Amino acid sequence: MLAFKVTGDSMTQESDHGLREGSWVLVDQKDLCTDRGWLFAFQLEDGSMVVKRYNLHQGRPAMHSDNPDYPPVQLTGAVRNRGRVYATSTDGVTWHAVKYRGLSN
Repeated sequence: MLAFKVTGDSMTQESDHGLREGSWVLVDQKDLCTDRGWLFAFQLEDGSMVVKRYNLHQGRPAMHSDNPDYPPVQLTGAVRNRGRVYATSTDGVTWHAVKYRGLSN
């Protein structure tokens, strides 16, 4: 398992739900199966970690933000899937299971 703090607002939804800056995520590094609509932790080429929904964009694997202000980003060989996000927390103490949310192409 891996835990890290979220930065930025790319996963905050218009209704102010979702992952806010400062939230914590708990990642199962053994669950690398990229099912569409689930949250995953991805390690970028520069070593930074991001949380995004996995889905297809123009028929190719991509990272999707919940915030519509951020466009999908195609996955490349430089991006490493670190595992599925299983739980989130606003304080690092109380955790909530992450639910599936399907996406359309």
